[in-house]
Amino acid sequence: MWVHRTCAAFLVMGGLFLVGAGVRAGGSLCQTGTQYFDYGPHRANAEAEQLAMHLSAQLRAPDEEYERVRRDLALIRTAYPVLGAAVDDPDYVRDQLIVNVASASPQYEQANVFYQVVNDEIPGGSHVLTFCDNLNAPQLAVIYEALPGVNYAEPNFFIGTDDQITIAPLGTTLRYDIDDGFNDCPAGCICHRLWSVDVDEGGGVLLVSFDESCGPSHTACCAAFGTCEVRAIGACLGDDGLPLDFFTSCEGDADQDGRDAACGDNCFFVANPSQTNVDGDAFGAACDCNDSDASSFPGATEINDGVDQNCDGLIDEISGTSAFSGDKETFSWDAQSGAIRYSVARGDQPDFSGVCETFGTFNAFYVDTTTPTPGMTFHYLARAFGPGSIGSWGADSNGQERMIPCAP
Repeated sequence: MWVHRTCAAFLVMGGLFLVGAGVRAGGSLCQTGTQYFDYGPHRANAEAEQLAMHLSAQLRAPDEEYERVRRDLALIRTAYPVLGAAVDDPDYVRDQLIVNVASASPQYEQANVFYQVVNDEIPGGSHVLTFCDNLNAPQLAVIYEALPGVNYAEPNFFIGTDDQITIAPLGTTLRYDIDDGFNDCPAGCICHRLWSVDVDEGGGVLLVSFDESCGPSHTACCAAFGTCEVRAIGACLGDDGLPLDFFTSCEGDADQDGRDAACGDNCFFVANPSQTNVDGDAFGAACDCNDSDASSFPGATEINDGVDQNCDGLIDEISGTSAFSGDKETFSWDAQSGAIRYSVARGDQPDFSGVCETFGTFNAFYVDTTTPTPGMTFHYLARAFGPGSIGSWGADSNGQERMIPCAP
């Protein structure tokens, strides 16, 4: 579980935003008062916050919309664990705006004070404004572009795309269209698994449709992932003879084992014609890391007991979200099942090869009163300890298990 805080802006490396659930900007707390925009409390779930901002079309999402979206995402991922990895990737840096200014008018300067700009850089002729917390950047860009002396304003967009989620209100029901992109995503993703899921006001979850499409590279995608077929809802019978409640295209028998993915293959991309499944957990022995334990399967909840429940190759890594709270000093994460204590590592380098310290806590949070100096960035990791087990620090961006030099 990795996050960072800095005295400047979010870190951008290789054109990709390193998403942690929280960022602490040294000494840049949002101010309160009538002369400032009211940000409200800092929110731990940045994904839900951004989606709620777009849903409400406001600079900051109202609490009701934020809590609804946060709840719905959790319900969807509980109902369909495979979507736990389909996290909405931000199209832009959540707390930044690019503004090209012909002349800095008083109105422009007043806007910077009102919306609480904490950092102003001019790397290539345009101002990169960093605000004290996340905002609906497209909405804010419209406000800035209307100011005297401003040529244009736009979000600080990223290059490439991965998973995308959009929400449409249907009365009191919200429809979540989830684009789970894969295959060369830095170039925009060649292939997409498209889910439409409705969540009603009471928390009921309904899968409306599922489709796997390939856009302009349809032929290439189908050659790699199976035969191309389109089925209407209910047209394909599962192993139990009952119609399935989704349709699929360009999926077919990806692993060439004679079992179509839409009709009951319990390992989509690993050949297992026998469909052996000893523990009955819906994942066959060919893709289940422990087919004798129904609590261990891809996407399962990790328990701090020395066992790899979610089959990611790591033992007892922290899962869920993490963030800095509104005081910008309290680093917290989701309490882990079976954990009895935690360790936090703080370093001044992303790989923790520089100055590095570790701290212990019995709580799912750690209060760090040390503030990064200007130009310095603090990076944080947390791991859990269970009875007789030491958890993992998690995986790096290459999927390799993190090793922390300063950790005992």
